[in-house]
Amino acid sequence: MTNRSLAAAGSRDRTTEPRRMKSVFERCLSVWVALCILGGILLGKAAPEFAHGLDGMALYVDAVAVVSIPIAIPLFVETVVIFALGYGLARWPRLSYENAAPAAMIGASNHFLIVPIWRGRECRFAIA
Repeated sequence: MTNRSLAAAGSRDRTTEPRRMKSVFERCLSVWVALCILGGILLGKAAPEFAHGLDGMALYVDAVAVVSIPIAIPLFVETVVIFALGYGLARWPRLSYENAAPAAMIGASNHFLIVPIWRGRECRFAIA
């Protein structure tokens, strides 16, 4: 089978229907985000000492908060997990450390920027 016939065979399998959002979470994502924002505002108004406590866990430079520790810690853990996953997947096909470690570092640093877009069976990536 030639490349052209493979491409033609693959194109017949693709559906032209857009992906349907099946879960309530997917269909109502904007509502969930709005509710979280509203909940944060209400929590800050109802328990100002809690909000001040979170503000107190920030690192300040010239009286300006530059790092929020309650946000930084989960992001750090997420990045380390993504690095470990990338490194493990790169070592699985027996890539050397010299190739696997930089690949995992690039993946861990870029996971905030790359957004997968699924259309049927096809996946494309966009840079956010």
